[in-house]
Amino acid sequence: MALIALGNVLAVSSANHDSQQALTLQQIAHRFRQPQFRSYVAVVAVLLAVLVLVRARLRRQIRRDGGDNLASPTLLARAGLCRTAAAALLSVNTVFLSKASMLALADGYANALQPQFVALFLTWLNPVAFGIYTLNSLLASHDVLFIVPVIEVLWSLCSMISGGLFFHEYADMTVLRKIGF
Repeated sequence: MALIALGNVLAVSSANHDSQQALTLQQIAHRFRQPQFRSYVAVVAVLLAVLVLVRARLRRQIRRDGGDNLASPTLLARAGLCRTAAAALLSVNTVFLSKASMLALADGYANALQPQFVALFLTWLNPVAFGIYTLNSLLASHDVLFIVPVIEVLWSLCSMISGGLFFHEYADMTVLRKIGF
């Protein structure tokens, strides 16, 4: 986590800031309250609830079938898919949270001492820790050739959606380009 944070600081301090303006902590707080971002959070919450419920149902079936050693590989894979998808949906939020943190620091390193920045940083830290723990757990219990592609696909999709909504990255795109994208 320290290497990721250091890499972000180095990237922000050495990057070209012409295309992305620094954000004040108030601007970041405002972006969390945007209707389109709140809708995204609501959709993610519903998807997470569905994935948790489906996985719980699958795990009950696995227990009825005699546990992990006797249950169908397909059933085990479905339960793993639900867990992996839920983990990716939660962990991917580290992307836009780290970018928001770096843009706040680009507005001034004094922001690091503000309570809003500390809250933003702690909000980032939770999905990072959860993601590392869950990824290790998933890799210990499932085939890497199954887990990694699922995480990568969901991670890419969700990071593009959340970042696009939070940072208005698609604001200049026409409807046709958005559909194509």
